[in-house]
Amino acid sequence: MKLIDENLTQLVPKSEMNGCGPKGMGWAVRDRFWKVNFERAANIHDSHYYLISVMYPYTANAHLLDRIYDTSIGFHRSLITKKSAIKYSNKVFHKNLQIINKTMSPTKLGYYACMPFVWLYGIGVRLCGKWFVK
Repeated sequence: MKLIDENLTQLVPKSEMNGCGPKGMGWAVRDRFWKVNFERAANIHDSHYYLISVMYPYTANAHLLDRIYDTSIGFHRSLITKKSAIKYSNKVFHKNLQIINKTMSPTKLGYYACMPFVWLYGIGVRLCGKWFVK
């Protein structure tokens, strides 16, 4: 299964990726719902947020721009402003949740049972995620 921007996880220290939930509070949000594991999507999202936090101001980490461009042109383009980068990150996160749910759900019933989690988690990240970008 190919997820959007999965290559970006190679640019980020493993300590910055903690699965679902904010750093230090991962225990509060489940990574797995039935047989569907959303941890990869959450780690990609953590990677986005980490790269956003270290990219501003640009001059401090200009060397990262080339590495990001080689890995994800869409994310690179979104780095025009911090707000657009966060919006892009949240949109990719929701799409990745949907891809994982569609691919890993063993039955149609399982797929539909996971949809509320996908929807609620996507909405929660869109509403509150920006507060966790440094």
